[in-house]
Amino acid sequence: MSLKNIHLIVMGISVLFALGFGFWAIQDFRFGTHSILNLSLGILSLITSAVMIYYMNWFRQELSRAHL
Repeated sequence: MSLKNIHLIVMGISVLFALGFGFWAIQDFRFGTHSILNLSLGILSLITSAVMIYYMNWFRQELSRAHL
């Protein structure tokens, strides 16, 4: 397995963790603590996961263009 594939796998796992944390933090805000910090961290985590997904797609396209 190449380092590029490992990079994609690690990024995929990071996206899953960011999505999971984001949804958990927002649910905790809605049904638990009502803390603005939880809401802020949840929204930031979901935004971060969207940016990571965009980066993963860009990286895959660059790999296919380079034929490496």
